[in-house]
Amino acid sequence: MEAEKQQKQAEKQQLMSQRRAQIQMRNAALQAQSQAQQACLDTSEEAINKPSKQMDIYEDLVAHKTQFFSSYNPDMIEEALVAYLRAEKVEPLVSKGKYKVKFQKYGKDDFN
Repeated sequence: MEAEKQQKQAEKQQLMSQRRAQIQMRNAALQAQSQAQQACLDTSEEAINKPSKQMDIYEDLVAHKTQFFSSYNPDMIEEALVAYLRAEKVEPLVSKGKYKVKFQKYGKDDFN
């Protein structure tokens, strides 16, 4: 159980370092474009973990919604979900202002 927890933590650290590298590459591109933008770039832990979209305050009002909690950055979760759906040949509708993904995936039961 402890080994599994350590493995998950190591995976999370690897994904965070990949995200940090992506942000640094994007920042380098912006830095090349203009020196004025350079002053605004921030690669701190807080800036990396800051969501890029609007997030509502969590209210547990309806008990039948699908929900989960995570310490991962919401952008990383959304990117992973969309990548998985596209690999499954499902084209999701991704909201531009909120963390909201709509999709339809058809399946078969044991009785066809």
